[in-house]
Amino acid sequence: MKMANKDNRYANVQQKAENFLKQNDFHKLPVDLDAIAKMLDITINPKPSNVEGVSGMLLKQGDNFGIMYATHIDNIGFQRFSIAHEIGHYLLEGHIEQILPDGNGIHVSQSGFTSQDPYEKEADNFACALLMPSELFKAEINKRGEGLAAIKGLKELCKTSFIATAIRYTEFAEEPCAVIVSTGDSVDYSFKSEALKKLPDIEWISKGNPIPSGTLTESFNKQNTNTTEEGSDSGILSDWVGGQYHLEIQEDVMALGDYGKILTVITVTQDIEDYEEDIDIEESIHARFRR
Repeated sequence: MKMANKDNRYANVQQKAENFLKQNDFHKLPVDLDAIAKMLDITINPKPSNVEGVSGMLLKQGDNFGIMYATHIDNIGFQRFSIAHEIGHYLLEGHIEQILPDGNGIHVSQSGFTSQDPYEKEADNFACALLMPSELFKAEINKRGEGLAAIKGLKELCKTSFIATAIRYTEFAEEPCAVIVSTGDSVDYSFKSEALKKLPDIEWISKGNPIPSGTLTESFNKQNTNTTEEGSDSGILSDWVGGQYHLEIQEDVMALGDYGKILTVITVTQDIEDYEEDIDIEESIHARFRR
């Protein structure tokens, strides 16, 4: 299977998930994964809670398929994402041939946007769209405000994990915002909204980047992350993404309990047009005095 352009590939994968839902009359949230598995004749069973290190498995014996999902993390959203990820492997073209080249056996997955393998990334994107289809999800965003408060409400509605919900949120949020997942003093990965990407001189918040000093996220990461504590603080956008736009932001932070990670949502709270007008006025004044 030849891999296409990354952005197009993931968009196509998400569209396939949404087409599958529409074609099979799944039109409400939360999406019924048990009904999907039954329709596909796939059995679903939990893995023992003492088996760690993987999120899920896809099993094949002859014409029979099964899914096993992780239970060592007691989180229904994480478990549903793991199941949806394996359904992605089952439905996406070329995946079975790639992950089970001998025809039968067990494929072990590490879902949740942690793998660099393109097939795992495709399955992650499929799972996101299967659990949070764009039309239904966007309609709910408009009812729930911004930032972490909106993500919480969407998570409860879709029965998804905080991380998956936050990532999906950035795809459709109208305001400039970003989601950062971190461990210790460095970034694991991040996602930006389209409005934030359009600002000039913005740098990507890349894997391994240090957490900005003096932020609430830095403070949370120095504490025990195996809690579900949360907090909020104000800050400056350029501390996170560089550039010349020193816009005011709200920094919402949550410890993710058993994950041992920190979820950060930064949202620009200052009006960008007003900020740009102020910059233009300042530059005009400085230019006048330089004459």
